[in-house]
Amino acid sequence: VLTAYGYILDFNNATAASSDTFGASLTGSYPINDAFKLNYRAEYAYQTEGGNNALDYDADYYHLMLGGAYERFTLGAGYEVLGSSGGAVGFQTPLATAHAFNGWADAFLATPGVGLEDVYLTAGVKLPYDVPLKVIYHYFQANSGGSELGNEIDVIVTKKFTKRIGALAKYAHYSGDGGFASRDKFWFQVEYNF
Repeated sequence: VLTAYGYILDFNNATAASSDTFGASLTGSYPINDAFKLNYRAEYAYQTEGGNNALDYDADYYHLMLGGAYERFTLGAGYEVLGSSGGAVGFQTPLATAHAFNGWADAFLATPGVGLEDVYLTAGVKLPYDVPLKVIYHYFQANSGGSELGNEIDVIVTKKFTKRIGALAKYAHYSGDGGFASRDKFWFQVEYNF
């Protein structure tokens, strides 16, 4: 699926977050045979200041991912870059659900001025009783200057008990570097869908 997009953001109460972003992504899957399927993603975006933003910057974003699924196993690798403009302003995503990206420990809810490069590996398996387990490893570094910003391991287990009731347990361990503090986070959630 090829998708093109543009976000023109102009905030009166947060002018430094105002920006103009244009990009495109290509995502999909390709069945190799009945048991094995490849998944892929390629995305690029370009961002500049927008609205009443007094900053003068331009930053790139790109994301490459390749993964595969074989029976009850999944494996993948990706490289996501939120670029930096001269080490001062990073590519921003003020309306994003930032928790879903770049580690669940939430060390990078806002992109640092030096930008962020995230090399990640994912592995998953469907355990007995139809319980999916997924593990993600992240290695972070600055886009400008290349300094290390730490690494993280994320683990999630989910279970659907009925059509309406499900639960999840999620854990994140971030080992900080480059001025970012180490942290651990744990979630347990039960859902009921009407």
